[in-house]
Amino acid sequence: MQLRSNVPPLPGNVQDHLGHMLRAEYYERGDKPRYLGDPALPTEFDPYLRRLEMNDMALRMRWIRATGARAIADALKDLEV
Repeated sequence: MQLRSNVPPLPGNVQDHLGHMLRAEYYERGDKPRYLGDPALPTEFDPYLRRLEMNDMALRMRWIRATGARAIADALKDLEV
């Protein structure tokens, strides 16, 4: 069972302002890198980030191959053998 509040929601501009303040406070209190090159994310995220990077690279390679094959096919169709 979900309880409903009789209090009307805050206006949008107030919600935006509070959101900006909350994000700024979170950033200020968050962990900072100890040195240049120190990873900003915990190392627990490394496998997930690596998998995302590999998926992105594979997608880019498929696009490059398809685009290259089309370009070669277009160039060769104009040649008369």
